[in-house]
Amino acid sequence: MDFADAFAEVKGKLGAESREAKSGAPLDPEEQLANWRAQMTPGERASLKVESVKGTVSQNLLEGPVARNLALEHLFERASVARELNAAGMLLRRGIGRVSVEEARVFAGSDDFLCIPDRISLRHAKC
Repeated sequence: MDFADAFAEVKGKLGAESREAKSGAPLDPEEQLANWRAQMTPGERASLKVESVKGTVSQNLLEGPVARNLALEHLFERASVARELNAAGMLLRRGIGRVSVEEARVFAGSDDFLCIPDRISLRHAKC
C-alpha cells in the first residue's frame, strides 16, 4: 500500500472515531430545504433570489480573444499535445460567463490546431 492510500485509511478511521454519528432519520427534501432556510440570515436568503443574482454586475470576466490566448498558453505550457475536450474545457474556464459551449467546441476543432489521432497540437508552434 502506498503512502497516500495508507494516509487516507488512517484519516478515515480517525474521522469515524472523532465525529458525531449522523442521525438515523434523514430529512425529506422539503424538510431539508426548510432546515437550510432556517440557518440562513435574511440577507443570505435575499442574495439567492433570481432578481438579485441576475442583477449583479459581473466584474473581471475575460472577453473571448483574451480567454482564448490564455487557454492556449495554459494548455500548451508544459505539453505539446492535448485532447480537444481539454482545449474546449480550458477555454470555458478562462472565458467563464463570456464564452459559450458552442464557441469552445468550435475553438477546439479550429484550424489553429493540427489534428493527431485523439489529440491536437498547435499548428504554428513558437520556435
